Parts: sequence; C-alpha cells; structure tokens
Amino acid sequence: MSTSMASVLGPSVGGFIVQYLGWQYIFFMNVPFAVLSGIAIFLLIESDWHKPPSFHFDYLGAFVLAAMIVSLIAGLQAGSEDGWGSPRAMIMLSTALVCLPLFKRIEQNCCEPVVELKMFTNLSFLSAVYCGSTHLIAIQGMQFIMPIYLSTVKGFDAVKIGLMLMPQALIRLVVSPIAGMLEDRYGSRVPVAAGLVLRTAGLVFLGLLTPSSTNTTITLALLLDGIGAALVWSPSLNAAINSSPKEMASSATGLFNMIRLIMASTSMVLVGLAMDKLFTGVPEDISAPVPGFFQVYMAFAIVTALGLLTVRYLEVRTPEDERVRLLHR
Repeated sequence: MSTSMASVLGPSVGGFIVQYLGWQYIFFMNVPFAVLSGIAIFLLIESDWHKPPSFHFDYLGAFVLAAMIVSLIAGLQAGSEDGWGSPRAMIMLSTALVCLPLFKRIEQNCCEPVVELKMFTNLSFLSAVYCGSTHLIAIQGMQFIMPIYLSTVKGFDAVKIGLMLMPQALIRLVVSPIAGMLEDRYGSRVPVAAGLVLRTAGLVFLGLLTPSSTNTTITLALLLDGIGAALVWSPSLNAAINSSPKEMASSATGLFNMIRLIMASTSMVLVGLAMDKLFTGVPEDISAPVPGFFQVYMAFAIVTALGLLTVRYLEVRTPEDERVRLLHR
C-alpha cells in the first residue's frame, strides 16, 4: 500500500514539477525524503541481525557478479545505440558471457556464497521469481511508453499525463490489502493467477489503444492492469521467501530482486530498440492500433500470460498450514 501511495502522488506531482519547474527538480525533490528516510531507519528500526561465529564474505563472487550484470546491461545499451557488431557491444557482452561460468564455478567452491545456486533448482522459487519479474517488466514498460503514447499520440501535457496515470496507482493502493487477504486465506496461487489473467487482459487492451481512444477507455485499461499488478506483486515476493528455508530468507529476497531487475533492465533496452524501429508516428487511420505500442504491449501480454504455466509450482502455505508445520516440529 505504501508503494502504491507513492505511485498515486508521483505522476500528478511529477507532472506538475516537470511542466512548471523542470525535469531536474524531480531528482532534487527526492533528496530530503531520502535523508529523512535514512534518519528514520537509524532511529526507529531495531536490528535483529546477529553476526554468526564465523563469517567470510564472498568478495570474489560479489565482484564477478557485479561485473557480469554491469557488462550485460552496458552491452545491451551499446548494441541498441551503436549496433550489435560494434566493438563496445561485443566487448561488454563477451565479458558477461565469460563471467557467467566463472561466477558459477566460484559459488560452487565457496562455503558461504553470495548466491545460493541450489535455489535455482527450487521450482516454487523460480515460479515466484518469474511472476514477480513479469510484474516489474510490465510496470516499467508502462512507466516508459505510456507517457510517450499520451504525449505523442494524444497530445497531452505533463500535468494531464500525470492525472491520467493516477487512477492506475490508486487502484493498486486499494487492491493491495485485498491481495494480502487472499494470500492469507488461499496461499499465493490464487491472487497471483488472478493477477496474471487480469494483467494480460489489461496489456492487450493497452496495445489495442488507438489515436481516437477516449480518456475513459484508456483509464479502464489502466485500471485493469493496475488491479492485476496489485494481485501479483506482494504474493509473488512472499511465495519466493516461503519457498526457501527460514535461514535463507534474506538470500531469497536478494536473489528475487536481482533477477527481476536484470530482466526488467534488459526488457527496457529491447523496448527502446523496438520503439525506435517500429514507431513511425501517429497512423493516418486513427481507428487502428499505434505501431510500436501495439507490438510492445502484446509482447508484455505474452510474457505475463506465460506466468500462468508456472503458477502451479507456487508453494501454498496458509496460516493453517504453518500452524500444522509448527506443531509437527
């Protein structure tokens, strides 16, 4: 709910700042909030961390992992900008490919690896990661290309774009606790499956938007996508954590976020490349879907729908299941 609240205020306040103050102030405005958050964390949150008797941080694995991720993202960006055969793209992507088996070897021989490779054999965890990744891919795609559609195709200014995007964030604020309630009662499968279905439908409708689409049609499509997003996000993260042993909860959370951010960053590069190649301006037929937007949203819909094939692997753990497990222990 708190994340959704930020999404409610962000588009409208951000649109006002961009239009009347300048886009640079978007970054300046975040500085005091970041400072206040840091102070609040330091003063109000009590740490429950206890240093184990012996702990050796995997510096080499962390370094190789960082090099692999940076090289991958930089290589994709270089390929989209300079061409896939350019020296910069080939060097970066080759570095990422070399780092992958090297990282695997390091982690296999490390007593306390930065990434527990055995988690990749856990189908429940992988399913949760994929569903969570589809959420981030779609939401970043929304934030990236929907303002372009509203400004370039519909001709809206920054303030109106912010107001158009606000209902989607608002519905996520309302549905988020419902998703939690459904997960408490039925486990992760029900809200995640429902969210994937609704989000797939919403993305299809967004891809079918035309230059003549009314504000009501656009809002309804965004609302449908927002409901699906709220149903997927928290339950998929909780499913990833619950599918791992308690002592690996932190590792599961970190790996969950790392994988979905890599997938989202990669998809954004590909989306930018697709829009550059496919979007040729507003079509003459104002009743036809807009090239570029149509293909990208349909791709998002397919990626999201494929998550339904993995939902059956999600571990179902309701409060009653947890009580029974503790009694047996």
